Amino acid sequence: MNGWYVSPVSEGVKGVGGTAAGSTPKALALLDALAASASPVQLAALAATCGLSKPSTHRVLSTLRDAGWVRAHEGGLYSLGSDAFAFAARAGQASSVTAVLTRLRDEVGHTVHAGLVAEDVVVYTHKVDGHDQFAMRSRVGGTMPLHSTGIGKALLAFGPSERVDAVVARGLARRTPNTITAAARLRRELAAVREQGYAVDDEENEQNIRCVACPVPSPDGRPVTAVSISTVTFLTPREELLGYVPAARAAAAALAGG
Repeated sequence: MNGWYVSPVSEGVKGVGGTAAGSTPKALALLDALAASASPVQLAALAATCGLSKPSTHRVLSTLRDAGWVRAHEGGLYSLGSDAFAFAARAGQASSVTAVLTRLRDEVGHTVHAGLVAEDVVVYTHKVDGHDQFAMRSRVGGTMPLHSTGIGKALLAFGPSERVDAVVARGLARRTPNTITAAARLRRELAAVREQGYAVDDEENEQNIRCVACPVPSPDGRPVTAVSISTVTFLTPREELLGYVPAARAAAAALAGG
């Protein structure tokens, strides 16, 4: 887990066992167990940790999965889902993050996001809609690929090399004609991001949408979240978008200090 996570339950909820009435305490205990693990967990291990039967564990996990709070993996493994990450980020720094992003939106007029990496995807943790006449389809808790988004590339560039290797190994799926699908080109792109301090999604994730993203500085040089400004290409030229980089950097710095 990263610094933007806030545990959904107190210590007193752990080990609810069969004495807990209703599914809510079970769900909270399972979420807490998943949050405490650095990697996906087997259903049997979750059941043992929380003192639940396997059928009950599976039933609650299925409900949480359908709601976006839990993610199911091959081999009976489970981890926190995108909505859990988004909720944790909003709960941890709700007012300060929203205030910074709102100021950024007011300055540039366009939709702004904050997001982080959850395993192999970007999770949007915050969104402030722009004043544009065209609304962005993104949503808080929604996920997008790392290699084709501004936030994803910003965090890949400054993250561990093993993360880049894993993204490349899974394959760079083409989402638009502009998506980077060659490993060598992606690595060159990430090197450029590290040098310039920002990433650009030039219609790589969605046609007619272009964005610029800046990582939120961290003491260890490994940022866990980033800020982006998204624009519609036929309203905002690339040169104008790049002119927003200083504003995005200032917002990222404000979040780091808040």
